[in-house]
Amino acid sequence: MGGILKARGHDFSISQDEYAGEPGGKTTEAAVSIRIMPAGMEADAQAPSLSFVTRHYIKTVCIRSSYAPPQPSGSASPREDYQLAQIDKDLVQIEALKLIAGLVNR
Repeated sequence: MGGILKARGHDFSISQDEYAGEPGGKTTEAAVSIRIMPAGMEADAQAPSLSFVTRHYIKTVCIRSSYAPPQPSGSASPREDYQLAQIDKDLVQIEALKLIAGLVNR
């Protein structure tokens, strides 16, 4: 996906954070995110993104996206929780396509 974006003049970044527990009980959830910077987008504008974030305590994964097509709930930043067993290649591809469709349809 990154190669296709770059070939069309866009840019992207991928970040990954590991789950971490800190003194005092504070935790940082594991996460993988992709941000897409469309060609011509202002540097300080909020870039479209797709994130997969663990919810360690309840053993689920939260999928968050920005600029995805509107959801029936009308949420501006769609978010869904999935059981770990539901996260597979097909779901990741579907979510990535939703993000791209949101960019194209803006």
